[in-house]
Amino acid sequence: MNFLREFADGISDAPHGLMDPGLYDEAYERGLADGRAQAEAEIEARTALALAMLCERLSDAQAMREEARVVAAAQAGDALTSVVRSLSPTLAAAGLAERAGHLLEHELYDVPQPVTLRAAPEVAARIADRLSLANISVDATLPETRIEIDWPDGGAILDTGEVARRILALADDLNSPDDSNEEQTHDG
Repeated sequence: MNFLREFADGISDAPHGLMDPGLYDEAYERGLADGRAQAEAEIEARTALALAMLCERLSDAQAMREEARVVAAAQAGDALTSVVRSLSPTLAAAGLAERAGHLLEHELYDVPQPVTLRAAPEVAARIADRLSLANISVDATLPETRIEIDWPDGGAILDTGEVARRILALADDLNSPDDSNEEQTHDG
């Protein structure tokens, strides 16, 4: 076995060519350390790849969520505009007599007398049924959404049609595409 000694450093003269136990332990520890380092590097690489994929998916999800929000807001604006357009004129005319009665009974009760109220024929009839106001003037030129109230030193106009128009204008603002992320302020 001496002829291999030059080529096989670390092989002892022990029978069957067994390695020196110290070298064996050292090689084992080195192999273990190398294996751990390789496993850690692989785990680190896989973790980095998984994190990159997760970040990409989260970014995609966020973009999809924002797109869904914009679409939902546009659809909600369309739906709201449609509802407001269909209900506003009817609601504006329906509650006008009741609103006028409330104003006269609770908010304008101390205005100087006489109080004269002008309204469209149908509205004037509803007000006359509700209130015992002597000075109700029928004015066929007024729309069913407007009542004019006069007293000696002032007056008031109750125009639910104008309120409905303002609501429709605000609803139209919801549908304008250039303000999807901007806050709108409305002065009335």
